[in-house]
Order: sequence, then C-alpha cells, then structure tokens
Amino acid sequence: MPKLPLKHVCIVGFALVLVCSAGMIAAALMRQDGETTSRFSRELQSFDYFNAPARVLAGESPVRIERRLARLQRRAATPQEHLSALKRYRALALLDGSYSVWYRNAAQKAAAAFPVSPDIAAVAAEALVLSNGGSFSGNFSDGFAEGRLLLGAYAGKMTAQPRFAYAVLALHILAGNFDDPAAAATVTAGGFEIPEQAIAAGAEYILVNDFLLRSVHGDISGATARLDSLVATAADEAGARRMAAEFFYDHNNPRRAAEILSRLAGSTGSDADIIRLADALALAGEMQGARTLWHLLASASESRESRANPARDELAGSGHSRLLYNLAASAATQQEQQQWLRQLFSYRAQRGQNPMDDSTGISSVIRYTRLMDTASGITTLLETATEAGIEQHPLLDLELLRRSLDTLPLARTTAEVWLLVNRHLGDEDIHRWAAWYFEHRRLYSEVQRLLDAAARSGMSGGWVASHRALALLRAGDIAAGESILRGAEQPDADADWRTFANLARIYESRRQIAAAQTAYETAAALVATATGERASPAERAAAAEVHLRLSRILQAQGRRQESRAALERGLALDPENLAVRRELRRLED
Repeated sequence: MPKLPLKHVCIVGFALVLVCSAGMIAAALMRQDGETTSRFSRELQSFDYFNAPARVLAGESPVRIERRLARLQRRAATPQEHLSALKRYRALALLDGSYSVWYRNAAQKAAAAFPVSPDIAAVAAEALVLSNGGSFSGNFSDGFAEGRLLLGAYAGKMTAQPRFAYAVLALHILAGNFDDPAAAATVTAGGFEIPEQAIAAGAEYILVNDFLLRSVHGDISGATARLDSLVATAADEAGARRMAAEFFYDHNNPRRAAEILSRLAGSTGSDADIIRLADALALAGEMQGARTLWHLLASASESRESRANPARDELAGSGHSRLLYNLAASAATQQEQQQWLRQLFSYRAQRGQNPMDDSTGISSVIRYTRLMDTASGITTLLETATEAGIEQHPLLDLELLRRSLDTLPLARTTAEVWLLVNRHLGDEDIHRWAAWYFEHRRLYSEVQRLLDAAARSGMSGGWVASHRALALLRAGDIAAGESILRGAEQPDADADWRTFANLARIYESRRQIAAAQTAYETAAALVATATGERASPAERAAAAEVHLRLSRILQAQGRRQESRAALERGLALDPENLAVRRELRRLED
C-alpha cells in the first residue's frame, strides 16, 4: 500500500478536527439554547405564580416587583420571549401609571436588541405613548425632540407590515411629521394605506386620517369622497364643515368653500366663520360680496368695542385692523382707499398701537405711500420705519428699492438689487422678486447667478423650477424645459399661472390644441388670484395675454361666446391692452 505524503495527511487530519469541533460546538449551542429557553420558561412560570397584578393592587413596593420583571427580561433570548416579558410590563403599567416608565425602558431595550422586529417596534411605540400619558401636546419626559425621533423610527420599522398601517399613520401624526405638507409627503412616499375594513367600520377618526393621507398624496377625488362621508356622519358637524371649507379653499376651489362657509356662518353666527367666508368670496372673484361682509363686521366690531368689555370681542385689535385694510385694498378709487387707510391709522392710534408693529400695519403704510409721489412716499416710509425701529424690515427695504429703480441707470439698479438680496440672504420672497426683476429686464446671466445662490441657500420653491425651465426653453431645450414645468404642474393654492401658460405655449406650438386649451384655462383660473391691485402693468399685460390666447383657441373651435368672455376678462385685467381690444372689436363685427 503506497504511503500518502505527509502534507496530505495533515490536511485530512485538520479537516477531521474541524468537522468534529463544529459538531461539538453545534451540540453545545443547541444545549445552551435549550437551557436558555428552559431558564426563561421557569422564570416566566415563577413570575406568573408571583401574581404581580395582585401585589400592585395591594400596594406592594414597585421596586421589588420591577426587579422580578427585569430579571425575567434578562432571561429573554428571542423576540417572542421579549414580547412575553413586555406583556407583563404592560399589564402592570395599565394598573399603575408609575410602571409606565419601566415599561417604556424595557421596550426600548428590546427594540435595540431586535431592531428589525416590527412587533417589538409596535410595542415600544405604544409604551412611549403610554409613558407620556397618551398626549403629545406638551414635552416628552425624555425631551420632545428625542420622543419625536423615536416614534418616527418605530413607525418606519412597522411600515413593512400592512396590519400596522393605521398605527403607523397615527404614530406619524403624534410625532408631528404631518405638521408640514412637504415633510408628510416624504414620510408617506413609500406608500401605505389604511385597511379598507377599518374604513368600513365607519369610525370618524379613521375617516379623518384617511382623508388627510389622501390629501397629502394629492388624491383630490378620493379625499373629496372621504370628506363628503365625514360631513354627512360627523358628530361635530360644524368642525367637519370647517375642515371641508379649508380643504376646498386650499385646493383652488374657493367657490365651493364659500358655499360651505355660507351655510356654516348662517348656523353658527361666528365672526371667524364670516371672515373666512369673505376671504373665500374674494378669492372666488365675488369682491362685492366680500366687501359687504367686511363692512358689516367692521361696523359690528366698532359697536362692540364701545361697550364695557371690548377685550372679549374676537375682532378687536388686529382683527379689526385687517378688516379695514381689506376694505382699503379692494376700494374702487384712490380717494376711498385713502379714507379706509386713514380710518385704520386712527383706530391703531386710539389703541396705542405703533403704525408698523405687525404685517398689517407695514402693508397699510406701504399702500398709503403708494398714493403719494415718489419723493413724498420715500420720506414718509423712512420716517415711519425709523419711529418703529424696523428700518431693515424686508418689505420696507424692497419697497424703498422699488421706488428708486425708475430713477437709477440700469447698471446701478442691478447692483442695488444684489445689495438687497445680500442684506436678506435667508428671505426667499426677496430672492423670488429679484429673479422676477432680472427676468423682466432680460438680465438672464443675473437670473442664473441668483438661482445658483438660492440653491446654495437650500431654496427650492416652485419659482426656482419655473426660472430654470424658462432658461432651458430659451436655450432651445424644449423637452427638458417641459419636463421641469410638468413637474411643477400642481393646480393648488401655490400653483403659478405662468407655469401653465408656458406649458400651453409649448402645446400650442405642437398643435396639441386640447392640451393647450386645458393649460390656458387652468392658467386663466389662477390669474384671478395672482393679479390684484399690487400687480405691475407688465404682470397685468401678461395675464391679459393668457386670456387672449385662450380666446383664439376657443374661437378656432367655433365657441364664440366663450371666446368673447375670455377677452372681456383679459380687458378687465388690462384695460389699455390694444391687442385684446382689437380682437374683441373683430369678434363684434
């Protein structure tokens, strides 16, 4: 028999040793695991025999009972064993609130030991809520910020299980993750829905949460359907109607909001509901109705303030000031506008208020000085701002610059705009106005510099996308520009009518008449809310151009009456627009 080389013998021997060692280790681990499970089972049986709930009710020292529970949890080696221990913690926490902190700490230990277990995450989230008394209006015992982060983390681990869908939604609401629509959209981007069987049960709070979730995801038709169910079945009918009105108000349907608020104000008689009704009417273009309500409320407020206890009047102070400002802003003539503004200044002086101590006061002074010549207006603004100690307020700074732009050479105006931007680096409204100004003066290189600066500051509003899209369209990259515009194509309260107008121009150039008409109609609907007394002549001319182009598309389809109505709306926006006048005259011939 031939002899094997020594090297081969060593390799075979080493392999045999590894096999034997692996078998011995596996047997030891199995025996150890069995012993661990056996120890936990014995400890669990012993604790149940200890009858902790009865001892809690008898007033026995919590420290001794918690010590037994802690020992039980130390014996736990699997998620199921941890859940068994946490079940005992929970039972005691429900009997005596002093155990809720121990319950929370034990649940957090289990969650740290098994970070991928959705069941333990659910228990840990519940323990956190329970330890805070079920309310998050105040601070968490461990700090509000930390508690919010923990709830959000637990919710993220539970998302994988559809059975936790409603609980996940509730946790995000408790954690405050739905305080901001953009944050809410990010949180729910992975997608989860409340189970239909839970919705079918008809519980009001489930319908409310499902409505909110659909609203966040832009499912307007689905949210509207849930809203109709809520209004029909809610115990708090007035509250449900207010929520419905705010939903339609925020989603570019002020007329529907006004209808709901009209019924609500008629039943409650609340000043707050009447004020909101007036706002909705104004947004829907029913300015005369809105002015009537503002006038009635202002008169009623003055009458109530003359009585013994004006402090109880919910319209007193800033509320009454806003009513007078709205009446001034919507006045048909400059003389009437001056009358209301003087009444506003007199009212604030009688109450000892500084003319510019809030946004209403600042806007009132700015509006009043616009009725003066440039030099007098600038002098009044500076004197009033100095008295109030707010010389560097962004609105005032911008207004002063706008007054002086017409008297400065072009090179100087560009430098002054950049100085304004640098004085208010974190103010997105200032950046948006500067972008509009540079675009209007066709200073496209300055627009690009401003957009780059806005990006470095973390600004990402729709105006940034719109200006980038316009730059691409000017460069001839129609497809890329259209892609950006379509990304900003959200017909809600924050939508910019220019986005839809530019999309319509693109569709029109491609002979996509139906798409162009839809885009122009959306732009025309948004123009009514975007152009007002403060709109510049250039802005009003551009808005009138939208109606002119829409009328031509309608006329090409033989819809002469609708075409004429579009032209009349355009003429109301810009009475001096010769193109609109000429087109209207041609239709009449």
